[in-house]
Amino acid sequence: MLDEDGIATQPTLWQASLTPMLEAFHAAIWYILRYCGPAIEGAELLLWRTLLQLPLRAAAAGVHGSSRGGEELELLVRLALRVPTWMRVRQLEERYAEYMHFRPALDRLSALCVDIYNDGHETRRDETFVRLLDGAAVAELVMVAKCEDATELLRVARVRDLRQLVLLLRAGAGRGKRVDGGEQDANAHRGDDSDGEAVGDNPVRAGIHGATAGKRSTGGVRRLSMALPLRKDDLIRCILAMDCTAALFAASWDAVVGPVCRVHERFKKSVYQVAKLLHVLACPCGTGGVFSVLGRSSPPRPLSAALSLLAPKLLLWQTARVSCVPTPPWWHTNGVASEEPSSPASAPLCLFTSPESLASYMGALELHQALLEATAGKLQRGEGLRFATASHAAVEDSLARLQQQQPLRRKRGRPESTASEPSNDPVPSGKRNSSEAGFVTVEFLLQQGGLLYEHLLPFLPKYAWFACAELLVPLLQFNKEYALANQWLRTLLGEPVHVVASACGSVKFPFYYRPQKRGKWYHRVAQNLVLLGDKRAALEMLEKQQQNWRQQSSRTPQCVCVEAAKRLPVGLQRRARLLSAVFPSPKGSRGGENKVAVYNAVNEYHRRHFCRRFDRIAIERTLALLHRSLRRWTPFPASYMSFISHLLAAKVVTIHAARDTMDLTLWSDPSHSMTACRVEKHVLRWFGVGRSSRGGWTGVHCEGRWFACLARLLLWDAYVFDPTPQRCREAEQETAAGMSDYIWLSPLQDDPFDLIAAAAFCHRRRRLIEARLEFFEACPRETIIEYVRRRCRTREAPIKGTSPAREGKQTREEQQRETESDASLWSIEEEDEEEKRGDAMVLPGQPMLLQGEQLEETSPAFFACDDACVLHMVDVEELPLLSILRAIPQRPLCALLRCMFLSPPEEGHTVCFAGFPDLVLWREMPLSLLGTDFKLVEVKSPHDALSDKQLAAIDALCRCGFDVSVARIVESSQAVNEAGPCGTHSSSSDRAQDAALLNAELVL
Repeated sequence: MLDEDGIATQPTLWQASLTPMLEAFHAAIWYILRYCGPAIEGAELLLWRTLLQLPLRAAAAGVHGSSRGGEELELLVRLALRVPTWMRVRQLEERYAEYMHFRPALDRLSALCVDIYNDGHETRRDETFVRLLDGAAVAELVMVAKCEDATELLRVARVRDLRQLVLLLRAGAGRGKRVDGGEQDANAHRGDDSDGEAVGDNPVRAGIHGATAGKRSTGGVRRLSMALPLRKDDLIRCILAMDCTAALFAASWDAVVGPVCRVHERFKKSVYQVAKLLHVLACPCGTGGVFSVLGRSSPPRPLSAALSLLAPKLLLWQTARVSCVPTPPWWHTNGVASEEPSSPASAPLCLFTSPESLASYMGALELHQALLEATAGKLQRGEGLRFATASHAAVEDSLARLQQQQPLRRKRGRPESTASEPSNDPVPSGKRNSSEAGFVTVEFLLQQGGLLYEHLLPFLPKYAWFACAELLVPLLQFNKEYALANQWLRTLLGEPVHVVASACGSVKFPFYYRPQKRGKWYHRVAQNLVLLGDKRAALEMLEKQQQNWRQQSSRTPQCVCVEAAKRLPVGLQRRARLLSAVFPSPKGSRGGENKVAVYNAVNEYHRRHFCRRFDRIAIERTLALLHRSLRRWTPFPASYMSFISHLLAAKVVTIHAARDTMDLTLWSDPSHSMTACRVEKHVLRWFGVGRSSRGGWTGVHCEGRWFACLARLLLWDAYVFDPTPQRCREAEQETAAGMSDYIWLSPLQDDPFDLIAAAAFCHRRRRLIEARLEFFEACPRETIIEYVRRRCRTREAPIKGTSPAREGKQTREEQQRETESDASLWSIEEEDEEEKRGDAMVLPGQPMLLQGEQLEETSPAFFACDDACVLHMVDVEELPLLSILRAIPQRPLCALLRCMFLSPPEEGHTVCFAGFPDLVLWREMPLSLLGTDFKLVEVKSPHDALSDKQLAAIDALCRCGFDVSVARIVESSQAVNEAGPCGTHSSSSDRAQDAALLNAELVL
């Protein structure tokens, strides 16, 4: 749940709608019922109906409402998504009073009673949607009733408020004793007898103003405050142990904390369930991080954050008024349902067919979230092993429970494709159930298309539990439970998450969990075996794994591809014929060739032998170490280093620096004439970044974000879903299995679902990517810059079309913010655009627009910017992407895109840009035609080596023609760093350094 809903209270969100969370809640329930309707229990549906009817009930009850309809449900949803059970009304009023009539809406929620049978369970007649308590009610619960919820209720106050509350209660209790008994307490913390005489009869005022009664009283209160506990739990126990009247506690509570409220427990859980299900639709369990910034890793967000984070996107799609499949009917213009493009060939998809499967999946999702937080270091010290052991037992029990449910499902006529063994039923019952119910299931699609629907595997409960097992492995390794870690790694490698079979059950086709990570898991198994003392088993396993991917890489790409089915090896042709019994031929297919069977046979081969490039490097390194340990006197096989020996290395630059004496993580020049800074910033300063000299280097520390943004922008059509009618019809085209591919289920997705499998993502869009790259290789640089500029924005950029009421109105601050946002895309330096155009030089082979030639006339149809560009604009934040694009070599950029997206699977490339160099350096003005004006620099501190991912990324960049360097920091005590250009501001030293780097030998 959200602790601070800052995103949900953005001004732009309130400008788009008067009740943004209410509209997002409606759309979320519509999508949940569309894809998960059969799995939602009746009690949950009744709760959702009660929530949706809340505005009508408030109007029917005769309570005077505001001019904004639905404020009650808007406030209820926001309160339900907050972390604490009890909330302070004063804090909530400060947050929401600017955007809504907070106090009237809260009063209406606290006055409306819940139905007696709103969810099938009987409730009391006095239960309301929100329980509002003042000081007297809190005193009744805490001091009189002494209920179990008293501790939770007191935790709503901050530590300083609890300390002040204790002071007031002690002051009031002491004053009451003097008034009643007329005697002093010798052990009291107060210093004199006249503390309460100069103040009024109010005990709260006596406690507040007692410190101003005199010097002795001030010292007494200070000593009393110092004697109070420091921790919140100790303060709560102190308050519960105090003996005071209810009136004193009520007055003190109202003065310090004020009224508190809480949402009805069942409605809070119901709203939380909606947020979790929306999280599943936007990002299924095990598909990576959620709502992370492009090219950056972000801490794990709570599951309930989905509703608040997706509310701006839902409102943006709603206000755009575009045709999209599928969207709620009230989103279309004038509510005309016929405007939605018809798709008769596409049946509704049901992700979960039973409440049991949905409950198992949600349990895995919650454990997955807990494991993410544990991996991020949010566990307390000493809790790691206990949590890992409990998680191990939970995953093991859940997987065993799923295995036991499979025979029961087959007896009930469920689909024959299971996660363990196939059924002997000759007729696929999944097809029968899907046609009878009017929808298709994930199991049915996997039975019909196999790997064509691999992207729907994350919606299976077993896949979700396997995702938990993957996160469990590093926790077990950290706690030195290597045997348990290897047990789960072997499960991930050998046990499928789903199996489809032929009618007789003799031919089976398994689906494995994340096959692209098999190389990493084999390497981890070997590492654990070494730690367990079994080096020989580790060596044999890695030798076999290396032989598998080396055998695949020895084949030519033309021999193992779907398009060349008749030229496939004999083994693959035999496998394709066997799979023809599993996957039926689609209706209307001509000839005897089963395209679905061929596709699955070839891609099954690729997934079994695929190994990422950096995993190959790690395996070969470990092989060399194990051979040196076990076979010291045996000649070292050249095949062990067959991949590493062909890697291209970057040029090395040595930079002398000195550590800061106060902070060892900061660096400066050896003479300490500059301010200490991070090592990346120091290298930028060494290259002369930031000087005002003309023709100098400009740089930024962004690692691989620049390429991640450019890849998403240049291949924009491959990443986004254009909701125009034409693109909707293209998206609904049938696959080889004769059905829709179901890659885009809703506009909530940031990425297509098949992006989790790079091979399927690139194969499905191969023609589109080839066409885009051919265009960008031949077009002028200004065309690429304009294409990117139309599809990117910074975080400060205003969103178009969000508020009809504010259309045409723009304040001076908004105009200034928009201007700064556009300027941040360009260089940091302040230069005139005319001067840039006049002095800019073009590298050889770079086409340019002729004078007077219009950009729109030379651009193809896909270049135009429409509503989809506004909906899917890429947020590049503060990255000066357009300045980088002006300096980057065009041919190496297209070559790198072709390498990453169009390389055959045996090359081991993935659509992942981890390991790219830290720094990007470029010159705004090229100094010569033969000079290097774009440079990538990897920074390495002393005793730091290049990782496997960095070696693989540097090799790919060098092969594509980029200038890559490795800046190694060397601690030095010299007074002057003669090797670097820091001592001069002229550009001649920069050119001398470039000449020295260009003459460096390329290590093969």
